[in-house]
Amino acid sequence: MRALLSQPLAYLGLLGPRACKQHLFEELGAPPHERVYAPVGLDLGAEGPEQVAISIVAEMLAVRAGREPLHLRMKRAGIHGPP
Repeated sequence: MRALLSQPLAYLGLLGPRACKQHLFEELGAPPHERVYAPVGLDLGAEGPEQVAISIVAEMLAVRAGREPLHLRMKRAGIHGPP
């Protein structure tokens, strides 16, 4: 983890509960980093590994695009326009 945090990564996700992230950073002796997404993924109501994977990829795409996840019906502009 220490090696990964020193890299210019835009996204680093951890599976598991929030407490694991807290414990990990306590062991590293470092404050939690905003690039670390834990628990990883968007709240899509995922059931099973395939759906969890989709929620993780969706979160990665949102981070890459610099967007907060949002229902398309909530957008006032076009789908590919600003939020």
